[in-house]
Amino acid sequence: MNRSNPVLIESEVRQWLRDRPGVAFCGRCIARFNGRSLPAQSTIATAVVRLSRRSAGFLPGRCRCGELGVRYYPPAQGRP
Repeated sequence: MNRSNPVLIESEVRQWLRDRPGVAFCGRCIARFNGRSLPAQSTIATAVVRLSRRSAGFLPGRCRCGELGVRYYPPAQGRP
């Protein structure tokens, strides 16, 4: 993940969550799974909070570590 650009980090977090649908992750765990340092961890955590508040398909949820995080649910396919 890009360490300096918050917009790019949010985009990368969205994609990372899309690759793991239905599972909630907090910013700390996303950073840990990606081997990021503490400064990037705070930026990732900010992206997680923003996603859980405004992005379609991204919902708040409990991470496996117990912290509040976000998960991705793909939109329902077209109805018959």
